[in-house]
Amino acid sequence: VLAHFLDFRLIVTQRRFEYQLRQLEARIHILEGFATVFDALDELIKIIRASDGKSDAAEKIIKRFKLDEDQTDAILELKLYKLAKLEINVIREELEEKSKEAKRIKSILKSEDKMWTVVKDDLKAVAELLGTPRRTKTGGTSDEVEFSDDAFIIDEDAHVVVTRDGWIKRVRELKDPNQTRTREGDEVMFVLPGSTKEKVIFFTSKGSAYVIKINDIAATTGYGDPAQKYFKFADGERIVSAMTLDARAMVPPTLLAVSRSGYGLRFASSAHLEITTKAGRRYAKPSPDDEIIGVVACNDTDVVVAATRDGHVLHCKAEEIAKLEGPGRGVTVIKTEDDDIVIGFIAGVKSDNFEIQTEKSGKKFTINADPKQAKSRGGKGHQLMKRVSFVLIPKPVAIQPLANAEGGKEVN
Repeated sequence: VLAHFLDFRLIVTQRRFEYQLRQLEARIHILEGFATVFDALDELIKIIRASDGKSDAAEKIIKRFKLDEDQTDAILELKLYKLAKLEINVIREELEEKSKEAKRIKSILKSEDKMWTVVKDDLKAVAELLGTPRRTKTGGTSDEVEFSDDAFIIDEDAHVVVTRDGWIKRVRELKDPNQTRTREGDEVMFVLPGSTKEKVIFFTSKGSAYVIKINDIAATTGYGDPAQKYFKFADGERIVSAMTLDARAMVPPTLLAVSRSGYGLRFASSAHLEITTKAGRRYAKPSPDDEIIGVVACNDTDVVVAATRDGHVLHCKAEEIAKLEGPGRGVTVIKTEDDDIVIGFIAGVKSDNFEIQTEKSGKKFTINADPKQAKSRGGKGHQLMKRVSFVLIPKPVAIQPLANAEGGKEVN
């Protein structure tokens, strides 16, 4: 068993370094593009000023400096103050630093002995941090054994079902979300897999997060119970997002919340992993006339896209949205008029998308998280169509698979 565990740790360490190397090489590639044009700044500025728009400038820069599209896009998005001598030196120093780090990681990946050394150091660090002295005593009277509440819970996989109207229940197995019973006019919004010993978290429109153990949710084949049975909701408060905290689901470290009025904030999921009281724990503070419309996973390199009812769409980089240490209103992601609201958003890469359609004719538009369309946050974005209203097309409810600790298989 120990040998299998060590082999597993070696694989994890290798994958970690491979991921870090991919991130470094992508950044180095961009920095090399900067370094190329920094030696010919006057010529670069002349090319840009003589061009008919961004695409024309990109073509000329690619032809002149032998760069690719990613490098050229980064150059054209570069802020003017970055062309100062001190800023150029900072970028060159970053290139040198990241090149050295990439070389170091490559040398580790090429040597199995170096990989095992890293695994050994990691295990030592864990032992120093979490190790405890031996507690078993020889001779004398034995202490009374204490059991935690978890010891009396049968560890089995289950699914938590959450409906649009806020009804919650636990079921043993669920192959198709459409087959479970719901009240008339209601529908399933989230299906959260996990062990009965694990927890789930619910994010609400008022900016509160509620964490509960899966075993504490009543198991039933009926409609379930309203969320107010488990939590103290304010008037009009409703569940807008939910996720499992099962360790096999790899809880995202950073989350993004966006409000109906176009405000957004990023926050750490680590602050919302423990079971809450019925009053919950705040993650955001929307104004009284605003509400959160959703919470999603968000990486620093993601592109955030928001769409409004009037058909305005704005792309921006996730790193431009403030990451708050405590609950707050956040910053403006997309500027909305008084009679307009945000109807949908995502954080992701180019392949991620959501759909909206015109309210009357039903004409559909697919909105992608395309990094090439990223602008500064806080603007109105571009408008798809004028004088029409749009609605969000809900995505089909998906059951997230869990990685099985035994054999690496998935549990549905």
